[in-house]
Amino acid sequence: MRHVLSKVGSLKVAVVLLLALAGAMAAASFYEVRHGTEAALRVFYGSRWFAVLMAALGINVAGALLLRCPPRRSQAGFFLAHVSILAILAGALVTRWAAVHGSIWLNPDEAQAHFDGDAWALTLRAAETGDEVDIPIGPDGPVRRPADGGRRLAGVGMAVEQFAADTLDEGERVIADPNARHAAVKIRFAHDQDERELWVLGGQPVRIAGLEVRVHRVPDLGALNRLLRPASQPDELDAGKIVAQINGHPHVLDVEAHLGKTTPLGRTGYQVRLRRYLPWARVVGREILSTSSRPVNPMVEFDLIDSTGRSELHRLFARFPDRDFASMPRSESQPTTSATATTSAPSQRVTFRYVDATILSGQVDAVDLLLDPDGMVHARFADAEGRITAAPMPRDTPVSTPWEQTQLTLLGVLPHARAERALKPIPPRKQDPVPAVFICLSTVDSAYRMWVRRGESYNVQIGSTHVQVSYAPVKIPLGFSIRLIEPVITYYPGTRQARTYQSRVRIEDAPKQVALEQTIRMNAPLTYGGYTFYQSSYRFDRNGEPTASLLSVARDPGEPVVYVGYGGLMVGLLITLVQRLRSHVTQ
Repeated sequence: MRHVLSKVGSLKVAVVLLLALAGAMAAASFYEVRHGTEAALRVFYGSRWFAVLMAALGINVAGALLLRCPPRRSQAGFFLAHVSILAILAGALVTRWAAVHGSIWLNPDEAQAHFDGDAWALTLRAAETGDEVDIPIGPDGPVRRPADGGRRLAGVGMAVEQFAADTLDEGERVIADPNARHAAVKIRFAHDQDERELWVLGGQPVRIAGLEVRVHRVPDLGALNRLLRPASQPDELDAGKIVAQINGHPHVLDVEAHLGKTTPLGRTGYQVRLRRYLPWARVVGREILSTSSRPVNPMVEFDLIDSTGRSELHRLFARFPDRDFASMPRSESQPTTSATATTSAPSQRVTFRYVDATILSGQVDAVDLLLDPDGMVHARFADAEGRITAAPMPRDTPVSTPWEQTQLTLLGVLPHARAERALKPIPPRKQDPVPAVFICLSTVDSAYRMWVRRGESYNVQIGSTHVQVSYAPVKIPLGFSIRLIEPVITYYPGTRQARTYQSRVRIEDAPKQVALEQTIRMNAPLTYGGYTFYQSSYRFDRNGEPTASLLSVARDPGEPVVYVGYGGLMVGLLITLVQRLRSHVTQ
């Protein structure tokens, strides 16, 4: 036995192990410079071979101690130093397996009883019940793979088919999916000298060259014929009438007849000066202008003038006939109410309504691609004036449109399609890699595959079941709640240079009947319940003032063991040095 200990605990083995550790850490430093901290932790410090190397050093130190048992007084420093090294290694082992790190966002007066850990998981959540199952995701992919290949919840199975340590977002692509509700049409859009090929998915309009392109599936030929029929237009467009109620008595003004004129309202002492009629009123910059002669959003603008010469500007919209957008009186400040204008001279109550104006549909500059039950595509065009025209769209044949130098060509049709995230797996980048998982959600009769990047969440319907899929940090309970009272940044006098970063928080621990308030500063963390909270960052408003605090959270039961080991190692080395000096002096 002693022969084995002499080999295991020999100085030669210790030198070899220390040189190996030194070489590994030197390589890790160079690797970190090129590939980043997260990659260095994964390849070196968090790897199994590095843990084996540390364990071998611990065995060597333990063998050296056992070889010298029972210890003599002259070996006190040696024993203390080696026991301290074992304590450091033991503390590091505890940290590796039991330490928890994470973060927590706090808004003012918001209490949180959980925080986001540094571990990540793919979570499947049932929308109706709120039940959850998850698959832990580590730096190299799923941490464990169950025998069934995934997780199942509410009749929906979830399995990870591919993991990418870093991904490049290449936008979206349209794919066939027999379970999808919408159709997709691929077109070539030619305008002037520009050509563009694109997929247009039902329910997701595309705007290109000022036109809105949409895709619809038509259930039957009757509905198709109704859609392709030119929209009926009224024989005459009526600008409508303004109805002024003065003390309950109506006075009617025809807009077209009185446009640009000043008209008295009977013998009431009031006059109306009709300024403008805008068929399609829109806000352009800071003005209200008509962008078309088509009466889609009719508006009248007029002045109400009383017997003293004071006037108020009023605007009425045909789509909101009982709402009066009145301004302040011109000669003196006097409040008015929407839908009612009241003046003091003469003292009468005046209200206005805008009635009988022609209102047409606002469907203009639009292209509707209609997919009939036989799989044929028809184009329906609504030009700038709302005129409707239609044309069949044979495949690979350019079709003219009402717009100059604009043509559409049908390239492909998918009766049932959906958009899929197009991610390209790439070698991990040094800064801010974005891992992703390619998953399969399945029921008895259908399957749905998709990419999910770290930090993303999606609501998915598969079959008749609604679920939420998220790749998010694991939530860890605190056992108490922490509430943000106020985030505070103090500045040096006369400057905007930050002096201190701090957050006033309140700890509430109902089982222990504890409630305490404390301020967390950059160099003054808060420790409670085994967790330490550090001030990390803020969320700011437009004025640069903090509106929320980000706290880093840590619990490391191995940390005090390591600190004790460091202290013991220093004392042991000091005792050994003193003993050597005394021995030298004695000799």
